[in-house]
Amino acid sequence: MQFRDKIGKAKKELANAMTATDSESIIVVLNCKSNLNNLLAQEETYWRQRVKKFWLRRGDQNSKFFHASTSSRKKGNQIMRLRQDDRIWIEKQQELNEAVLKCFQSLFVGENCDTMHAVGYIKPKVVDDDNNKLLALFTFEKFRQAVF
Repeated sequence: MQFRDKIGKAKKELANAMTATDSESIIVVLNCKSNLNNLLAQEETYWRQRVKKFWLRRGDQNSKFFHASTSSRKKGNQIMRLRQDDRIWIEKQQELNEAVLKCFQSLFVGENCDTMHAVGYIKPKVVDDDNNKLLALFTFEKFRQAVF
């Protein structure tokens, strides 16, 4: 895990800094504590973003059970195989990526598609009077009035 290693390293640095006896070690200890607290906050944010369960939202601790359930949820959300239009199953990750990309690209390609009829269903946000003002020709006199 990305945070586990960083947090372990930060804890070791803090332990080493706390054994120092010189006057500058106080600053080093404070910096190490700050770094460790930042890493712990980042890890907490990471897990908050991953979880959709009630216990972390309510402030409960990141337990072993919690991590197991989020990891289990992640496994359940994976696509392991897809059946193509020709009824052939694909399971290789690269082929899955290509099939999904091809599917979505085909969804958003318009062939002989007339979208102008849809424009009639859009409610205008600019009334005709304001639109005429916006489309009016620019004159130096209006510019001068606005600026000076």
